[in-house]
Amino acid sequence: MINTDLNPQENEPKSQSPQAQSQEPSHAKPSIVESIKEVERLYEFLNEKFKLGLNHDNLIITIEETSKNTLGFFRPSESPKSWYKDLSFKHQANEPSETETATEQDESINHICLNSHHLRAKPYETLTHEYAHYLNKVLDNYKGNGNNYHTAQFKSRAEQMFLRVEKGTYGFNTTSETPEFKQMIEKEFKPSETAFKIFQETEQERNSRLGITPKDENGNPIIPTKPEPKGRLKKWVCDCGYIIRASENGKNPDKPLKAICGYCESPFKIEETQAQAKPETKREPETKPEQAEPEQNDGKRANESNDLNPSQAITPQEFNSYESLRIEGLFNMFDIKAVCEYTDLSKEKVLIIMKQYDDLKTRFKNE
Repeated sequence: MINTDLNPQENEPKSQSPQAQSQEPSHAKPSIVESIKEVERLYEFLNEKFKLGLNHDNLIITIEETSKNTLGFFRPSESPKSWYKDLSFKHQANEPSETETATEQDESINHICLNSHHLRAKPYETLTHEYAHYLNKVLDNYKGNGNNYHTAQFKSRAEQMFLRVEKGTYGFNTTSETPEFKQMIEKEFKPSETAFKIFQETEQERNSRLGITPKDENGNPIIPTKPEPKGRLKKWVCDCGYIIRASENGKNPDKPLKAICGYCESPFKIEETQAQAKPETKREPETKPEQAEPEQNDGKRANESNDLNPSQAITPQEFNSYESLRIEGLFNMFDIKAVCEYTDLSKEKVLIIMKQYDDLKTRFKNE
């Protein structure tokens, strides 16, 4: 095509400064490529600054949606978790031969993932945290423990790159930015202003990031509530203290759970229900306890006054009989029938000892 412009100099390409070339035009097509390049540039910067001598030929970076509570993760090429093998990235250097499968020929690659829900929340601190895991793997020959535990080796590598490391739930897993780290990123690395323009964010996450409190039509603040998960297992307890976990209605809402303990023969009740029922079943002390007659039950001694101070009804000989059986280990002590037969204690006595065991052991330790 012939250029008919009267001033051809205006159509000549203009030279751009490196800073102008690095900035993304406002009309540029959205792409995650720039985000990946920024991560790779960060790792090359850290490698050079701390003289690590790595070429990163066995490391791949991805940005994807993971659990909203996870900022990122490192997945080593070799892990104690067997299910990692099916999820790990692999590199096919050569075509497999007739006698080899692709899996046998391929090489597993270390994998660092950044959660797309947290790209706007200090991504460089998260990336450096995961890079410390990578350094443990390739430089410190750390094999991992399979429990997400952050060891002293991780702490050493993270602090080497100016992160603050504190003790958390899984060892030294809590990291944060230090003034030295912020200065290194801002003054030396010089992060791109357009690298993380693409991200995923829910309305609640956005409000939290910007400090916005949503309001209803009347102007009242809306406090988000976490719905109780469906099918949640509940804690059921019997009279002898045996615990099971099961849903209240299972798959059939018309047939609630009705379970009987085979040891104490009492029904299992939801723990919250038992806690609420205790004040209702508490008995008031009688005005004349000396006139109360003990109730006989097939030769088994029982007294209503035991409900007031049940441990007072146990003698040292009875407790020692129970304790001797427990130490010998002949029976499961939750097998109430077997315990009663061996010790000649009543079912009520055994249950009292089980519930008040610590108090009774302290009281009778010198007897």
